Amino acid sequence: MVKHARQDSNDTIYTMGHSMGAMTALRTAAADSGVRGTIAIATGYGRPSALTALAGMSKNDFRSSYVDGLTLPELIANTDTALDDVLSQLAGRPALYIAAERDMMVNNRSVRDLFDRAPEPKTFATIASDHTTAADNARSEVLAWLNGLHPR
Repeated sequence: MVKHARQDSNDTIYTMGHSMGAMTALRTAAADSGVRGTIAIATGYGRPSALTALAGMSKNDFRSSYVDGLTLPELIANTDTALDDVLSQLAGRPALYIAAERDMMVNNRSVRDLFDRAPEPKTFATIASDHTTAADNARSEVLAWLNGLHPR
């Protein structure tokens, strides 16, 4: 992904993702020191425990009927350990962590916990959104953050 971006552009490269894609964005940025920074929308720390609590509250499918392979709890079983490993590698590169105020999948406390564990420089924002539409609703926050880093 980063290799392709470098081939197609001479611009500064950031990674960005929503939900589980945000975990991928964080890991991709950590693995490549040439990535300038990262943006994580509606992802947090402690999500496996949140899924356990959610599973106890009601009947949830967690992808098993519509996705081949691992269930959601299996997929994220080691997420926090992986995040602990990558966060330190982001030190010195700007990161934006965005929580959605009506997010029923990843609560604000979880996003704040990830932010608190992250190295500087970092920014935290909360947007008016639910989980599903957080990426679309974060556009103006992302643009303002990038414009702050790269004024025209």
